[in-house]
Amino acid sequence: MTKRFILVLLVLLAVVSYGIQFKRNIEERIEVMRDGSAIIKRTEFIPESELTKPYITHYEEMQKNKDVFNNFLNELTKHYYLLYGTTPSFTMNDMKITRDSKGYTCTITMKVPGIVRSQGGSFLIIRKGFENEKLAEKLMPKYFENEIDGKIFESAFLQSEKNSLLTERKVEIVLPSGSQLEDIKPNFFSKSLSDSWSVDMGGGTTYKAELKKTETGILISEKIVTNGGIPKNLLDEKRSIEVLQALRDYTAFSLVFSNKDMSEKNLTQPVAHKISSDFSGSWSFSVSTGELLSYTFTYQTLSVTPKITVTLSFTASLLWEHEWVRTGWLSWSYRFKKFESVVSLTPSLTPSLQVSSGGTVEKQWSKNLFTRGKTVTFWVGYVPVVLYLEAKLDAEATAKIYGSIGFTTWATFSVTTSLKVTYQNGSWSKTPSYSTSYSGVNFQANAKIGAEAEGKLPFTLSAYVYYVAGPFVKLTPWIKGATSASVGSSNQVGYTITGGLTASGGVQMAGWLKDLCGNIPSISYDFWEWSRTLASGTYTF
Repeated sequence: MTKRFILVLLVLLAVVSYGIQFKRNIEERIEVMRDGSAIIKRTEFIPESELTKPYITHYEEMQKNKDVFNNFLNELTKHYYLLYGTTPSFTMNDMKITRDSKGYTCTITMKVPGIVRSQGGSFLIIRKGFENEKLAEKLMPKYFENEIDGKIFESAFLQSEKNSLLTERKVEIVLPSGSQLEDIKPNFFSKSLSDSWSVDMGGGTTYKAELKKTETGILISEKIVTNGGIPKNLLDEKRSIEVLQALRDYTAFSLVFSNKDMSEKNLTQPVAHKISSDFSGSWSFSVSTGELLSYTFTYQTLSVTPKITVTLSFTASLLWEHEWVRTGWLSWSYRFKKFESVVSLTPSLTPSLQVSSGGTVEKQWSKNLFTRGKTVTFWVGYVPVVLYLEAKLDAEATAKIYGSIGFTTWATFSVTTSLKVTYQNGSWSKTPSYSTSYSGVNFQANAKIGAEAEGKLPFTLSAYVYYVAGPFVKLTPWIKGATSASVGSSNQVGYTITGGLTASGGVQMAGWLKDLCGNIPSISYDFWEWSRTLASGTYTF
């Protein structure tokens, strides 16, 4: 029993000290046909862990939303295009998903035309060669972007440098029956092909691969580790040249074979892929309560009820750009050029305040009224990304009452606002915009007494990747009523109604993106404030 306890304790200490290593296994079988096309069977398995949750969420959203599937189709086929210079195709019917106590498995069967080229009487399968220098110059930086963007999201999921993700991938290329493997040539500078490759991004993120010949073709075995730590080698401008050269050469070769049953004129043609520049995405979320949300705060004889009717929609976007400094033929240095997030919203707000007091009292309160969210998922590189759009509404109130009184006040605010936060050239900047108006101001009271009360109804809108990083905006409408017993006749009370809006926001950073932006964990601004005396005068009760 003592030995077992010590073993369990050591395991727990290891987890605390060294973090968690998530695992992912990918097996690809590329069966080449005699017409130069191929059938790709891709099976991905994720052992049961926190990593399975994004995959499950993504698949559930794909079933409900065609745009989610189209994004997945685009990203996954882009991966093959960047490797083989042609674009596969598949549908939802070509996917099989299973989940059990062991984990999550996704098997996809794809058809890809034109994976085989012809040259000098032989046939070639070119991996990361892009057929010619001109195409390689154009697409190689896109390959780098695809790898780095995927690592940015993977590291956000990992959250900490103590955690890592191990991807073990096996790629088997099966040549058509009757084929004779003639040669395996390097695509770029090496005179002879290496049977192993490695890339070290720094901070624990590494690539390793080995190539072996089989009776029917070749087998590539890879181990890719993504760590949440700083990719120091990539960020070092001089060392990044070596990193990108190693990534360029990583598993890059041309497979040369002959087959007497194949004909050059019968080969299918490759299909190009429409590749976007860098990463960007925009998502929207609408909250229409259709109800008066309120909460009554009480203390002794005092009750204060802030209320609000909210109808709003907000849009959040993320964008970043990579910059490539060319250092030679098919050679680049890496720089992170720009990160930007934007949150825009257009709410209609009717805050109101009800106060009832039987004596002199002073108090302040706060309370959450509701939290509503929408899950958005998309695919970048090799990983499903889960974005959570959330709207959270709170209520706050303060009151200073100098006798028995009750009063009610309300107004309607309309506002259009956005906050753009940008990191570029080593510093942050903000670009806020807003316009506001108010209408429908009202006041009612039942006694002539001195009093003041204020109700705030702040709501926070956020778009967080894996619930940890992304842009947010907090908008706080408020309304305040104050009465004066010294104004008016015995059945009149003087009153003043003030109200307004304050806004703050920024972006929470995590993972590689935090490191790329100078290791700044987050940035937040109070970016505008608007206040008015909405009405004043006397009220007869």
